[in-house]
Amino acid sequence: MAGISTNNLLMQQQNSYYSGLIGSMSGASTTAATATAVATPDISQLVQNVVNQGSQSYSNYKTDITTLNDAAIKSRDSADAISSTKKPIFDGNAVTSEDDSITGKATDDATNATYNVQVDQVATAQKNQSNSYSSSQIGGIKAGQYTMAVKTGDGTEKQISVDIGLTDDNKTALTKIAKELKKNGLDASVKEENNKVSLSFSGNDTGSTKGTVSLRDISGNLTTQANLNNKVQSAQNAKFSVDGVAQEQGSNTAKLDGGNVTLSLTKVTDGKVPVTVGKNTDAAVNSVKDLVSNYNDFISGAQKVHLTNNANSEFNVLIKKLDMNTNLSDSGVTINKNTGELVIDEDKLRTALTKDPKKVENAFNGANGAATDIKNEMNKITTSAPAEYVAPPGASNSNGSKGTSSINYMVSALQASQKGMFLNLFQ
Repeated sequence: MAGISTNNLLMQQQNSYYSGLIGSMSGASTTAATATAVATPDISQLVQNVVNQGSQSYSNYKTDITTLNDAAIKSRDSADAISSTKKPIFDGNAVTSEDDSITGKATDDATNATYNVQVDQVATAQKNQSNSYSSSQIGGIKAGQYTMAVKTGDGTEKQISVDIGLTDDNKTALTKIAKELKKNGLDASVKEENNKVSLSFSGNDTGSTKGTVSLRDISGNLTTQANLNNKVQSAQNAKFSVDGVAQEQGSNTAKLDGGNVTLSLTKVTDGKVPVTVGKNTDAAVNSVKDLVSNYNDFISGAQKVHLTNNANSEFNVLIKKLDMNTNLSDSGVTINKNTGELVIDEDKLRTALTKDPKKVENAFNGANGAATDIKNEMNKITTSAPAEYVAPPGASNSNGSKGTSSINYMVSALQASQKGMFLNLFQ
C-alpha cells in the first residue's frame, strides 16, 4: 500500500508493544513465584497469550491504516479531477440536442449559442450486393483463379486476386471475395438467411463522389458472374441547413463556430431541431457528486479507526474550512452538522452552474476551494507514516481515551461554530 503503509514502522511498533507487554507479564509472574513456591505459572503460555493478543491488535491496526489510506486516495483523486488545470471541469462545453438525429461536441473555446438545424438527407456510401446462392452447394461460383480491379471514389484503383477451389461451397467462395475486399478498405460482409448467401460491400467513404465503388474483371469473369456491380444504394451527399442556410457536403460531419463545434448528422429530422452549445453541466455535477461521495466515505472510515492527536487537529481544521466556505454552500454543497459529511443539493448546484459558473469554480478551485483543501489534506495522509494519523494499539488520543474516533469531537465543534465559537476540542 502506498503512502502511510510502512511495514518497517509497523514492525518496530509491534515489537515494542510486545516487549512491553511481555516484560510486565514476566515481572508479574516472577513476583508471584517469589510469594508462593507452591504454584508456578506457565510463563510460556502467558507469553503466548500476550503475543496472540498483540498480533490481533496489530492486525486490526493494519486494517485501520488500509481503510483510511484507501479512502484518502479516492478522495484525493476525485478532488484532483476537479482542481486539475489540464482539463478544467467547469470550463468544458457540451452540445445538446432535442433530437438524437444530431449529436455533437464543442471545444472549450466554443461560443454559447443555439442553432436551428434541419437534416434533409444524410450522406451515404454506394452499396453493392451480389447474386444470392444456396449456402452449402458447390458451383454457383465456379472454381478458378480470378483477378479484379477495385476503384473507389477517390480515384484509387487496386487489384485483388481470389482463388476459388473445386470443393468450395458458395458461402466459402463469397467469404474469400469479402476477405480480399476488406483488405482494400471496403466494408464487406457475407449475409446468410434461409440457407441463402450473398455478398454485400460498400465504398470506404460517403458522398456522391468519394462514396462510389466499382469493380472490373482483369482475369476471369468473377465480377459479371457474381453480379458484383449490382448497386442497391447510391452514394449521396448530406443536405442540411443551419439557421436557414442550406448546405451540402460529402460527409455527415458539420463544422460550426470556426471549427469549435462539430455536429454529427445521423438521420433525417422532422423539421428544424434546436442544438445548444453551452457549459457541460452534467460533467461538472458528476465530478462534484464523485468528490462528495468519496469524501463522505473517508469520514465514515475515520469514524472506525483510532485517530491520533495530529489527525484530530487536522481534520478539525479541514471541516471548519469546508463549513466556512460560503461559495460552497451557495453552490449547493454544505456540511451536515451532525455527521461532518458533505451534503449536495443537485438542483441548487445545477442552478449555480448555469447562473454563476465562476462562483462554483471558486468554491472548489479557489485558494480556499473545497477540492483544493481536500486534496491537500489527503496528500498528507497518503504520504505520511501510519502512526501520524492512526494511533497504534494502546495509544491515547488527545481527549485522553484510547482508540476513540475524533468524528464526534469534530461534530461538536461544528455545532459550537453555529453559535459563533468554533471550539478547539483537541488540546
